[in-house]
Amino acid sequence: EMAVGLFDNLETFEQAISTEDEAHEITLCSQDAVLRYMLPQVVTDLSSTHPLTHLRLLTRPLDECIHLVRTNESDLALIPYQKLPKEIAFHEVATYPAYLVLPRGHPLKNRAKNDFHSLLNDETVMRYPLIVSETQIEGELLKETFARLNLPLNIGLEVGTFETLKHYVARGLGIAVVSGLCLTTEDQAHLETIEVPEKIGGETTYGVILRRDKSMIRPLSTLLQLLNVEQ
Repeated sequence: EMAVGLFDNLETFEQAISTEDEAHEITLCSQDAVLRYMLPQVVTDLSSTHPLTHLRLLTRPLDECIHLVRTNESDLALIPYQKLPKEIAFHEVATYPAYLVLPRGHPLKNRAKNDFHSLLNDETVMRYPLIVSETQIEGELLKETFARLNLPLNIGLEVGTFETLKHYVARGLGIAVVSGLCLTTEDQAHLETIEVPEKIGGETTYGVILRRDKSMIRPLSTLLQLLNVEQ
């Protein structure tokens, strides 16, 4: 009877630990495009595995994402590769090529497909202004890429999100260069999308950032596994 009681108590204790672990809150911060395009299936799988876990997905600028992870106000962030404070580690998740995005039937379509390098001159860049997202202005990749190619950065319209950007490109109000992260199969019906050659650059590598001394609870460990982050 004492043995049975002991095992009953042990089982109750293990269930209590499991419930406590499941009930934790996890905060993840990132840019809107990452939350919209990269995470839906991951969130679905996490919710199925840990239904009691409360997940908070916060849309924040890059600098704030890093700050929130550094101060432990966010458990993790998913951001493009950045130089980071020494106490924060970057774990690569995925790399996406850049794409030139045009309205259907745009005159640059065939030139871009046949000889992308023929677009890389001042005349073409100034004739066709870019539509850019708030995120692209916040980051330095777009500026650095155009500077490296010795081309002017001719911005005609700045919008809030990539969904809005694609909408205005489809309406013929400009062209854009975006990460493949934000392009879907549905976009092909409304837009011309031409991959930017790898030699030109523009690829974006996204990864998870965590404090190096971050303590792991089971749902957080599962989330990292779903993101293919080695622990």
